[in-house]
Amino acid sequence: MMWAALVTLGGVALGWFLNEITRARTARAEIARRRSDFQRETLLELQDVLNEVTHLTVTLTEERIDKARITSEGWASAFASEEVQEAHRAAYRRGYILLSRVQDDRLRELGSEVLYRASAAVGAADPTAAGVERSATADRALVALTAIGDHLRGLL
Repeated sequence: MMWAALVTLGGVALGWFLNEITRARTARAEIARRRSDFQRETLLELQDVLNEVTHLTVTLTEERIDKARITSEGWASAFASEEVQEAHRAAYRRGYILLSRVQDDRLRELGSEVLYRASAAVGAADPTAAGVERSATADRALVALTAIGDHLRGLL
């Protein structure tokens, strides 16, 4: 009779232990899924922002070049519209916020290069430098967007 009680108690303990192991595995799998989903959403948003920053950099520098051509004040006092400037600043800030969430060092570096070049284009000392940095922004954006796309396909 004592053996039966011990076997029953051992069976209950083993069942509880196996249940806890299964529950812990399920919890770890759920955490991993949530992290993957968060990373995927972050990368999708980052693609949109890098594309937006690149577009706004081109728009902003083109507006500035056009204004410099038609005014006698020149490049130093030719600015893009406040609306475009604010949209560029907002996208730029959002880009850095999203980059801080990216786990992959290479993708973070590529995204930072795009934002750095965009900033250099906007703050360029003359129209020629703005054009060079604008082209560099577009080139780095293409590389970054391609790398992010490749990474996202790897998450599937």
